[in-house]
Amino acid sequence: MSIRYLKPIDLGTLKNEIEVRIGTAHRDFDFYTVVLAVFQKHDGKALNKRIVGYVKDALDVHGDYIVTYDKNATLHKLVIWGEGIPYSDRITFYLGSTWDVNTISAVEFEKHNQWAAAESGRATRLEGLLAETVTLERAVKDWNQLLTELQSISEWATQFESPVSSFFDINR
Repeated sequence: MSIRYLKPIDLGTLKNEIEVRIGTAHRDFDFYTVVLAVFQKHDGKALNKRIVGYVKDALDVHGDYIVTYDKNATLHKLVIWGEGIPYSDRITFYLGSTWDVNTISAVEFEKHNQWAAAESGRATRLEGLLAETVTLERAVKDWNQLLTELQSISEWATQFESPVSSFFDINR
């Protein structure tokens, strides 16, 4: 993509996007903890469609969610959406490969879904960044200034028939 098509970042829009990302990460971690508790309770039982009932019972306290169990040729998956979570933003938990896992295992669940805890940790750090608005404002200001300068260099370079198409073209 050419530099001339990039747009400056709006601080308000960026803050809203960060807040959405933070909310999604914490939501996913909340679901992770609920499903992990279910797996710990039913550890060792056969992994089949009954897991949907176990998870649905645990989630009924929090709202009305749709839970599906999917077993394809290589993976066991648990998919959750509904009650404010659109299907396009559904939560997918991986339960393991079909040739390794045949029973409910909390250890396997934790191993395959470490992303939920990692994203929650990142969200906590992002909350700190949002609280430090000076740092965020400075970063947005620096980005917009750099973009303006690169776009002017690209415009100037068109007279030599070699516009700057990316940040990496500056070092040529």
